Amino acid sequence: MLIGLFSSPSCCIGLNESRQVRSEAGLREFVEDKLCNNNSVEAVLFDVCKNESAATAGNIAMIVWSIWFSRNNWVWDDIRETARDVAMRADHMIKEWRAVNLAQQAVNLSPVVTSQLRRSAPANPNLEADSQAAVQQRWQKPRDGWWKCNVDVSLSQIPGATGWGWCVRNSVGLFVAAGTNNCMHKYTAAEGEATTILEAMREAISRGWTNIVFESDSKVVVDAIQANSQGISELCSIISSIKLLLQCN
Repeated sequence: MLIGLFSSPSCCIGLNESRQVRSEAGLREFVEDKLCNNNSVEAVLFDVCKNESAATAGNIAMIVWSIWFSRNNWVWDDIRETARDVAMRADHMIKEWRAVNLAQQAVNLSPVVTSQLRRSAPANPNLEADSQAAVQQRWQKPRDGWWKCNVDVSLSQIPGATGWGWCVRNSVGLFVAAGTNNCMHKYTAAEGEATTILEAMREAISRGWTNIVFESDSKVVVDAIQANSQGISELCSIISSIKLLLQCN
C-alpha cells in the first residue's frame, strides 16, 4: 500500500498507476524529491511528518489511504479505478475532514436532507414508494427563519464530463446565493447529485450559514444518506462524507 505511492524502480507492482496518481494529485515532483533523499518508505513518511506542514502531511496520508482503498476494490471486488478516481477521492476526503474541523470550531449548522418528490397516497399502503405516482413538484418554502438549498446535476453529452449547481433561497423564496461547477469525470446521476449536495454543504459551512435544508429530487441519494449501511463504491464514499458533515453539525 505504501509502495503504491512511493514506488521505486525496483518495484513493479503498481508503479505506473502510482505515478499517475501522484500526477493527478499534484504531488509527483514532491514525492520524487523525497524518494531521492530517503532510502525507504518509512524514512519518507517520517520525513514528511517531521518536516512538512500539517496540510501536506494530511494530503499524503489521504492519498496513501485512497490507493489502499482502490487496491482493495481491485483485489476483492474486481473493480478497477483510474488514477483520477483515486486522486479525486483523496481530495474529497481531505477537504471533508478539514471542513468538519472548521465547522466544529466556527458554526452550528443544522442541515436536513429531504427528498423533493411528493407522491400521492397509494391505494395499497403496502406498495413501495417507487410504485407511487409522482405529483406536483412545486418549490415549497422552508419554515420561518430557515433557508432551503436545492441541488441538481447535469449529465453532459461531452464524454467524461459532469456539471452541477445549487441555489439557496430564504423562507419567502427570495434568492440568497447560487453556485455551479463541473469536472471532466463521468458521474452517474446519483453520484452527481450526491456530489452537488456535498459541495453545497461545504459552501454553507465556509460561509457560516445556519438553519439550512438541503433538498434533492434523487430518492436514491436521500435513501442512501438516511440508511445505516455502508459500501465501497464511489457513491458510498460521497455519501459517507455527507453523513460525516451531518453528524458533526
